[in-house]
Amino acid sequence: MIYQQQLFSEEECALIKSYVNLQPTDLTKYFNTEGKFKFIDDNKLVATSGGAISYNVYVIKNTAETEWMFNKLMLWFSEVSNIKINHNHIVRVCTLHRYGIGDAFATHIDLSHGFEERRYNLGIQLNDTYTGGEYICWDDNNNECLISKQTGTALSYHGRILHEIKEITSGERWSIVMPITKHNIIEKINLI
Repeated sequence: MIYQQQLFSEEECALIKSYVNLQPTDLTKYFNTEGKFKFIDDNKLVATSGGAISYNVYVIKNTAETEWMFNKLMLWFSEVSNIKINHNHIVRVCTLHRYGIGDAFATHIDLSHGFEERRYNLGIQLNDTYTGGEYICWDDNNNECLISKQTGTALSYHGRILHEIKEITSGERWSIVMPITKHNIIEKINLI
């Protein structure tokens, strides 16, 4: 299932964007690039081969200052998905993405080699002052789902869902991506 709902105010989104100033300077311990990606100009993540992937990425830690955002997004996710949160393993970081003109993220899934523990993606659309940059997901029946560009829209979908960000043609697109791993939730285990 793909869930989306206007959840955050414009003021909250502006505050979240300001967290770019809190991010650590060494990103290598947060990203496993495995030869698929490289960083240029400190925060610009680009693909080394394959599809069009380029955007600026910033790590936001779950701290006393940012905890409200993590909690609000996780509570919403639990309510809409009916998935229980494992409070013994909180989400410790998320990423703030800034796409400029020409940036995009080619069609992919996140539950893939190197990311086997990923279960869900949560996100927040932080602004709508850009053109292009459509966020498209495909549901389990291969139906296209366009994610709202409305500022403050929260979204959630399983890591096996195919998705992409189309090329930005003007302005900048800002968003939060919060990966949820098998440790952050209480997964149901089938014995049969």
